[in-house]
Amino acid sequence: DGDFLATRGAEIVFETARFYASRATWSQADRRYEYRDVGCPDQYHTIAHNNAFINRMAKWNLEYAIKLAGQERTAETRARIGLDDAEVRRFKEILGDIFVPTWNEDGVIPQHDGFFELSEEMIAINERNCSHAQAIKQPDVILLFKYFPDEYPQEIQRSNWRYYEKRSHHGSSLSVTGLALSAAQMGLTKESLNYMGPSARADLDRFRPDTALGVHLAGYAVLWETLVAGYAGFRSSPDGVQFNPGLPAGWRFLRFSILWRGRRFVVDVQPTCLTITADGANSTPAPVVVCGTRRDIEPDGTVRWDLHDV
Repeated sequence: DGDFLATRGAEIVFETARFYASRATWSQADRRYEYRDVGCPDQYHTIAHNNAFINRMAKWNLEYAIKLAGQERTAETRARIGLDDAEVRRFKEILGDIFVPTWNEDGVIPQHDGFFELSEEMIAINERNCSHAQAIKQPDVILLFKYFPDEYPQEIQRSNWRYYEKRSHHGSSLSVTGLALSAAQMGLTKESLNYMGPSARADLDRFRPDTALGVHLAGYAVLWETLVAGYAGFRSSPDGVQFNPGLPAGWRFLRFSILWRGRRFVVDVQPTCLTITADGANSTPAPVVVCGTRRDIEPDGTVRWDLHDV
């Protein structure tokens, strides 16, 4: 939504970039910018240095802010909030030296500095007794692969999934659904199914003790992503809609609808084929890529891909 970006979104990007720039700490010894004393998204480690997910998101935020600052459509926003060229140069300076933790010889990325040196104790862990151990409430390293999948080889993703899955206590309703989604996107279909069932029945089976206060809608949103972005392999990009399906063994079909840039489609995934039907009210054709093969779908049109041929 270009209008929203120009009038509101760009301001959010610029102001959060300002925060990340102000929060960065220069390490003279390591010659890099770090993010120290942060609360990790895993929620069990609240005072840690260089959380991998936070540092990578800070890098993305600054990079996007620099990109938007060079566009004429954000000129009014930059003037209104006082974002000048000197501040953008500061963003660039920090961006060039942000430290993002990478994987070790076992292919595992440390959640934060010193994580591998923590105790492997998994007994009697709770939110008041957790910072000393590798136990986590929910895995945050695997979020890297959701937002930056092309930066990490599949085997690295799988190594991290297996490592952090064993350390997850599932204290959050998003933990089991997050593991279901990430496993599906990595091609770990059996592992994903192990978590999809409990995710779908979280409130029916009172997986959480607070179900009486309301259902866990955020978890069900991630469960929807497991089906659509996981088993159907959906991704949205500037080039169009993409699918790389991989249905679990024994599934006969998966059917859902999506709305992409004002155009609606019904997607039907079967073990041997994928069929997409465009709504007749769509204003223009839409590019769709299935397993690398692109076709344009006209309004009210139907296109079928034989998955044996793509």
